[in-house]
Amino acid sequence: MADLGTDNYEMENTLGLVDSEMKLLVEIDGALLRIENGTYGICQADNEPIPKERLKAIPWARYCIACASLLEKGIAAREDSFDESNDDYEAKEE
Repeated sequence: MADLGTDNYEMENTLGLVDSEMKLLVEIDGALLRIENGTYGICQADNEPIPKERLKAIPWARYCIACASLLEKGIAAREDSFDESNDDYEAKEE
């Protein structure tokens, strides 16, 4: 029974890591699309430039620190999302 529990834990842990990596790849793909359409480095919430220091730390950043903080707290609504059904980045209107 202990081996079965360990196997289940390892499987869930691995699946969680794969999910995190897939989400990161989607973020990177989104950044590449923003580079192509000329909007890379522009905050998607307030249309202000994202500081270069933030982009150096998180090259796929979509929001400046202030807007990202508001989003994390649930104070601001996201203006875009990812269509996870096909892993393509799509801007969606709310």
